[in-house]
Amino acid sequence: MDTVVIGASISGLMFAKHLGLLGTKCLVLEKEKGVGGKPCGEGIDDSVTRASSFFYLYGSEAGIERQIDRVVLRYRDYKVVTSANIITIDRKKVERELLHQTLDVGADVRFNEKVSHLERTRDGVRLMPQGIEARVLVGADGVDSITRGFMGLRKPATAMALTTQVRAKADEATIKFEKNFFGYHWIFPKSRTCNVGVGEFSGKWDNLRQRLDSFLSENGLKCGEIRGAQIPISSPKKFYYSNIIVVAVSASQVCSLTGGGIPSSSQCAAIAARVVHSAVKNNNFSLRFLRRYELLCRREVYPTLWARRLISRMLFIAIKSDRLMKTIGRIVF
Repeated sequence: MDTVVIGASISGLMFAKHLGLLGTKCLVLEKEKGVGGKPCGEGIDDSVTRASSFFYLYGSEAGIERQIDRVVLRYRDYKVVTSANIITIDRKKVERELLHQTLDVGADVRFNEKVSHLERTRDGVRLMPQGIEARVLVGADGVDSITRGFMGLRKPATAMALTTQVRAKADEATIKFEKNFFGYHWIFPKSRTCNVGVGEFSGKWDNLRQRLDSFLSENGLKCGEIRGAQIPISSPKKFYYSNIIVVAVSASQVCSLTGGGIPSSSQCAAIAARVVHSAVKNNNFSLRFLRRYELLCRREVYPTLWARRLISRMLFIAIKSDRLMKTIGRIVF
């Protein structure tokens, strides 16, 4: 098998779909019994990727909930309503649709296939215990990526997010900041429910559940099933090697300001598909050839990620100082 993908997440399926559209088939292995299992805020600020947006790459209306053009920003007594371009999705429905699209272009997707470890071979990488050998391996296997570990890269610094679905309706999104809290709370309206959650970026997660309960209570909302996930927030590291590419969360291709990664990781997955297709066509899976993936990502996607990271650092420095936030509040809010 020339190309094998670990992980049937949005990015893994997006890669397989676009690789198939170029005429190259692949095998996708997913440890879970189906798609749609990852917790997610489900709000996409798609303006950051312009023409190569997630919705352009996705190419379907399935799972698209609604468009939000207003966001309420709150910090203590300050409040402002600002324009926005946020689209909420039903992640499970989106992944199911992507799965159908991926199968339609000839990809082989297998569930309940957990890859425990990798072995280097003469011509590529062997996935165990399946015993499948890949000429090029694409890791879309999350924060605890075995692909990333096999490349010798350390686990990235992570944030923690808790999210729940609430039976409620709202006309605008809400984002709330608090003094000395390095994160934010959110309410993202969907068609019949709201996605409500809290994310913390400093690594101090002990009282995250209490913060979510308090936020729900002050907004008169009842808590549903709570789900949690770690989100990489460190700067993107090297994400290619001989016969190996990593995408999405595995490559820290996430906006550290919002914790969202669907638009940026989808764009990087489409870029990876172009590079891998060319590698298969030229029978060249070397480190030097696959480096094109990183170069294209740094040119087309990463300037926005780096800018958002700088903004997030400035914001959380401001949150440390009540005096500074009051000054900002008078000017902005």
